[in-house]
Amino acid sequence: MSEKDHSVKEIVKKIAARIWKDLFQYRTALFAVAVYFLFMHVGCNAGCPSVCLTGFPCPACGLTRAARLLFCAKFAEAYRMNPMIYPMIFFLCAFFFYRYILGRKLPHVAAWGAVLLIACIVIYIYRMLTQFPGEAPMGYYRENLLYKILDRIYRR
Repeated sequence: MSEKDHSVKEIVKKIAARIWKDLFQYRTALFAVAVYFLFMHVGCNAGCPSVCLTGFPCPACGLTRAARLLFCAKFAEAYRMNPMIYPMIFFLCAFFFYRYILGRKLPHVAAWGAVLLIACIVIYIYRMLTQFPGEAPMGYYRENLLYKILDRIYRR
């Protein structure tokens, strides 16, 4: 093997070690997230607590479906599902690149996170005003806990 092959191999080993270190360090949180998603999909037949509890979409509603569409190269449909998919993917790629490839912290990560959160909320308000109730994910879902509780209270 050439010296270049060894250096590439070492770089890949370092990247893998950083990823495994984070997976191990955050294993409890990752397990909790997995249990949460399992409960939401099996127990509530929804991925979003907002939909499950109130029937209303949340600011992140449609991001998972948008990511699926993006991976299927349905770019316009992904954008329609949730326009924040592209800034979120860009942020995640930048985070991954800095953390695992370069082994450094992403500069101003908190500021970027705040900008994404604010943009997500602004787009959500706009979509609620212009698209609600409409097609998924901006629809109202009647099979929610609040509706069932209010229905029982007011039926009596």
